[in-house]
Amino acid sequence: MGDKQLSVFGADLGVLLKGDIDVSLIDSTSANGYSTDMTREELLKKTVWDYDISADDLYNALTGKTSGWPTHEWALIRAIERLSYYELLSIVPLPLLAEEWPKVRERIHIRAIREGLDYAVRKYALSAAK
Repeated sequence: MGDKQLSVFGADLGVLLKGDIDVSLIDSTSANGYSTDMTREELLKKTVWDYDISADDLYNALTGKTSGWPTHEWALIRAIERLSYYELLSIVPLPLLAEEWPKVRERIHIRAIREGLDYAVRKYALSAAK
């Protein structure tokens, strides 16, 4: 990739993946340590504003705790394409995202998102292997 600085959804991945996050921004209610100005329910509703799906049903689909509609893959793709990187990580743990990424990667329509998450998942795999 050379000297190019990669970013996903406006987030500098070099800073994000090294863990250099300003702790004053961390919301104690965020399971993954990423702060957003929205609650989990608001983020989930933002993801499916055009569907009659409850926030709980979407969250259960995202985390693989349910079968049926919405499916896990559909919910994950929807969240990836609709939320910022930090918003996504505040509701989907990076280990789960990395595990599911190969299954949904080709269905992500926006090339920049696909390439950015390729980078994030690759860096996560390298750090998890250490």
